[in-house]
Amino acid sequence: MNLDSFPRPDCSDLIVRKGTNCEKWDRLDQVYGRDDLLPMWVADMDLPVPPEVVKAIKLRAGHPAYGYTFRPDSYYQAFIDWALRRHGWQINFEWLSDAPGVIPALALCINALTDPGDQILIQTPVYGPFYHVVSSNNRKLATSPLLEDRGYYRMNYDDLAAKFAKGVKMLILCNPHNPVGRVWTLDELRHLGELCLAYDVKIVADEIWADLVFPPFKYHPMAAAGHELARQTITLMAPSKTFNIAGLHNSVAVIPNKEWKRSYDQATKRAYLGFANVFSVTAFTAAYCHGGEWLDQLLPYLKSNCDQVVAALDGYCSLRVRPPEGTYLVWLDFRGLELDQDLLIRMLVEHGKIGLSDGRFFGREGDGFMRMNVGCPRSMVMDGISRIKKSIACLSGETESEYEV
Repeated sequence: MNLDSFPRPDCSDLIVRKGTNCEKWDRLDQVYGRDDLLPMWVADMDLPVPPEVVKAIKLRAGHPAYGYTFRPDSYYQAFIDWALRRHGWQINFEWLSDAPGVIPALALCINALTDPGDQILIQTPVYGPFYHVVSSNNRKLATSPLLEDRGYYRMNYDDLAAKFAKGVKMLILCNPHNPVGRVWTLDELRHLGELCLAYDVKIVADEIWADLVFPPFKYHPMAAAGHELARQTITLMAPSKTFNIAGLHNSVAVIPNKEWKRSYDQATKRAYLGFANVFSVTAFTAAYCHGGEWLDQLLPYLKSNCDQVVAALDGYCSLRVRPPEGTYLVWLDFRGLELDQDLLIRMLVEHGKIGLSDGRFFGREGDGFMRMNVGCPRSMVMDGISRIKKSIACLSGETESEYEV
């Protein structure tokens, strides 16, 4: 597959997703109160999946029976080979367990490895379901806000140590980070790991964005960041973000600690979550076996989309935008406009007709921010930039034409 398979920068054609029960396109009215918006919120891509995945699914669909299915050894080997080939991480077969998604896997980890009332810590702002998966499973939520300096985020190790000392049992890590776009360095992860080992804090690392990192930045698995961290860490990964197959619901848990793995697998069995989906197994295996070239071509396209947003909006009317180190998500800082968050959203929806993710979805530290998904054709990115500028123009009464990209 070559880059011509991706929409070119001047392409105006989008994959038609309306009417396909698409979360991003078909639930606009439910979320924003109208359905005529440009949707740049839900974190999946408006780009075609690898052709090898489509071919594999079509081939499997051609068989006339879709009965009960298990995950064969080749399924797990595809993931093991991918982790070694792409990230230099040697994963043993016996470390692997299953889940229908990363968030369900988080819930399984919480129930298998902590008790009701235990403290579980997250570093905020962070992906909204992290909050709910803790509280909805009767655990106490502890937070450690990231330190922010002009859009650059760092871990607050002093705060982490203080919170760990108060009895935190588990840390949910986002690596790379959604929504701020940091790809944690090896030194950062090692420092964090040392604290977790010192206070015996279990680490559950959501590393679903591992493959979507822009050079010169490099993804490092938390479990491989330092001595003894493999046994202290459960790593959750999936092909869903990388290959745009989130709707197939499949993920893998890497659990080197034998006792933890036994507890996790028992929780999976109690919930009857061990069954495999015919097409998920097929897509998972095909993506990890044959998706490397496709991803190599995708990454510079996504990076260029991010660069377009930063070039157009950073410094524009007090906006602040820092290029993400990974993901296809851009964290837009609207605080300089000094607007109430609800007014900001109304301005974007009513005047720009654009649907961005409310920063408050990621916690109170997200107040004044919006998240923009640029995993889409370049034409959609440019349209989104124009709509954001149009929204801001309404504050000063400027004409729309003055703010065209």
